Amino acid sequence: MIRALPSRGDRLFAIIYAIHRRALTALGLALLAAVGPIACGMSARDVAEARTWYVAALDGFVVRQEPVPGAGESAESPRLEQDVELDLTIRRETAGDGSPDALPGITLDVDQVDAAGASRRHWRVWVGTAGLAPGRELRTEHVLEDVEYVPGDGFRIEMRQDVPASERAEYREWGGSTGSGPTS
Repeated sequence: MIRALPSRGDRLFAIIYAIHRRALTALGLALLAAVGPIACGMSARDVAEARTWYVAALDGFVVRQEPVPGAGESAESPRLEQDVELDLTIRRETAGDGSPDALPGITLDVDQVDAAGASRRHWRVWVGTAGLAPGRELRTEHVLEDVEYVPGDGFRIEMRQDVPASERAEYREWGGSTGSGPTS
């Protein structure tokens, strides 16, 4: 029986093929590991549990006012466009037995309150927390646009822990959309 000897090109092709196959397999496994949790998603219970490890605080706010061009120029007081910049601190607590999965961000409930503490307007705002390690905190700003601010008003934020299933569609953690516009 006559056997053909492999040429250098055939051997080179076999080596390259083996290397590429291993590299593509490794790349595929790495992508699956990275994308798998995102594609599969956390369960609603896991999201609720992960939210319990985040604490949010309002450090202060600044009202930015600019006259609206062409509006109220003949009146005594021009119409103002008002935005409010909220200074926030987000802390991720640690668990003694290991922290649950991190969230890419959290939804905060923000209330504008009058001098008596009554709610005037409500927003749900998304704050990115990707990379926030357990035991660390993040300082960030969020701007509320077109706010009807009156001297004496204040702002409260809340990191709700018991979000009813009927409202979860309004929270980005559960796949909803959270804009910075008012909800009321």
